Amino acid sequence: MTAPKVNFKIVRNPSEPHYWPRIRELAIHNESWFNTPSDYDIWIQGFGQDDFSLWVAIDIDKDVAIGSATAANYRKLDGSPLMTFIGMVMVDPAYRGAGIGIELSKKVMEKDTGFPNKGLIAMPSMAERYRKKFGFVLQPEKNMVDVEVATKDLKLSAVESPDFIVKEATEADWDKILAYDRELVKETQRDKFMKLYCTQPDSYYRIATTPDESKILGVCLIRTLPETKLLYTGPFYAESEPIAVALFTSAFQAIRDPQKYESVRFAGYHDSPTVDFVKKIAPGVEHHFSHHFTQFTERIIEIPRPKIFSITENDVTHM
Repeated sequence: MTAPKVNFKIVRNPSEPHYWPRIRELAIHNESWFNTPSDYDIWIQGFGQDDFSLWVAIDIDKDVAIGSATAANYRKLDGSPLMTFIGMVMVDPAYRGAGIGIELSKKVMEKDTGFPNKGLIAMPSMAERYRKKFGFVLQPEKNMVDVEVATKDLKLSAVESPDFIVKEATEADWDKILAYDRELVKETQRDKFMKLYCTQPDSYYRIATTPDESKILGVCLIRTLPETKLLYTGPFYAESEPIAVALFTSAFQAIRDPQKYESVRFAGYHDSPTVDFVKKIAPGVEHHFSHHFTQFTERIIEIPRPKIFSITENDVTHM
């Protein structure tokens, strides 16, 4: 098939309001990804204009967005560079074969872009290409596992324990929440992003604390995507499975009109408790797991996978 001829340009962080909705439409309907209307604003505000890039390919003649790539610069607690995390590399199927995808990839993956150490989450079909062409040669020994659970299969009941409480987060809790996040992800400074992300519209956030509320024991955010009747869980971190069950149950039961959603998605690692957790909350059914590859160019950024029931999201982070 002859490649389409298209007059296109690639722009960074466009302010025109019609580009992001089109990119999001391509992501959720063509790629089956999970993106909310708030994502772009959260990324820009959470990382800052200098440390976040949404590259958008635009059909010049039609003034329509036809592809994208993102790059988020993560800094250490002292402000020095840690890594650039790459995501959302895609092209409208109607425009594939015109060289747009490779130009978008170059914007975020070439050595002279972003920070020296780069990371991404690749589909199995793309992992080898990223390794050979752009140097994403490092992978954790235990890589990613994703699962989608039908909401009709969930078997949830309220969990009470003398050892912890589950509650909505208040403004007074955020210093403790962010301290907990820094303790888990160690090197990474992402305070502003995390607070914006976990307080976005149409999402349900719960925290677990000690009975005196002095210490955070876990967090769980469920976001909603009515267009595809899908829920995504993350960040979802907990010190134990009972705490995780209580967190997820509380967040899920807070959802308005939960019957509108057909499935809930989790993304963890082969050595994280994701698989066992899913089997506990949806017992007696066959679960279908899919796999992705976290890849880095210079250094694998380690995370406490035994406490990660589902990572924050798949575009700008592997944590």
